[in-house]
Amino acid sequence: MEKENESAVVLFANISDSARLYERMGDEAATDLIKTCLSFMHQATQDHMGDVINTIRDKMNCIFWDAVSAVSAAKKMNEAIDNYIMEETDGQLPLNLHIGIHAGPVQVEGDKLFGDTVNIVTKVTQTAKPREILITEVVFNDLEDSLKASAQQSSAISVKGSATPLTLYEFVWDDLDTTVAIDRDKLNQLRQDQNVCLELKTQDLTYEITHTNPRIYLGRQSQNDIVVAEKSVSRFHAFIELRDGKFVLSDNSSNGTFIYPNDARPYQVKQQEAYLEESGALCLGADSGADAFQAVQYRIKDVS
Repeated sequence: MEKENESAVVLFANISDSARLYERMGDEAATDLIKTCLSFMHQATQDHMGDVINTIRDKMNCIFWDAVSAVSAAKKMNEAIDNYIMEETDGQLPLNLHIGIHAGPVQVEGDKLFGDTVNIVTKVTQTAKPREILITEVVFNDLEDSLKASAQQSSAISVKGSATPLTLYEFVWDDLDTTVAIDRDKLNQLRQDQNVCLELKTQDLTYEITHTNPRIYLGRQSQNDIVVAEKSVSRFHAFIELRDGKFVLSDNSSNGTFIYPNDARPYQVKQQEAYLEESGALCLGADSGADAFQAVQYRIKDVS
């Protein structure tokens, strides 16, 4: 299909942590399981009048022509996989999806999608937790009232080229996942999250991670919030997020991230997580030193 700059609803679905499935099950069994899950996702897309644009290993990219169809397909994907896992493994396999949905102009050329809408839905999908369907406000606004009742405002993400964060909603597809009460500890944690900020500086630019902008991406590709154009830096190298009142760096790179805390010994994180505390510097891909031109300076500050 060839469609230029038509408005569509774009859904990206990624199977969570498929690498662990291969470690646990072996190559052949894990590959068969992922193919089975992709077939469920393909069927759900077709059942709701959508088009599968491509599948890449453990990922599926689809487009729909209305928000209701896209969200309904996402719900059916999760339900079909949940039912299969319960019936075939008695619920023993931790197999989940990350799903992001956004609407806007999109260009389709064969099995490829292009445009800002694609960049945004990529970031929304990366923000989604396992079992989570995250939709943008434009998708939420186009839902029927019955579906809006299952959506709740979740977070906000920064969008390249826009000073206004993009509001996200979680579509709660499983009744068991619906939050019916917030205990005192969670309420206190929410208040704590609202009072902390991680400031990041690189060259002449400043970025902040807060409860309204809880995640920032770093890497060589232009879609990242902080772009470091060095050969040693991976395309989507790492992200930093506010999680339970702490700032956590998650490295996804080939060469790792070097962390230089101001009051401790430097260390490397490679395809692992690390907590950032107080202040220091980061170097992506190479041990260049805290004062290097491409280093990212960080500090935690109180905004209460």
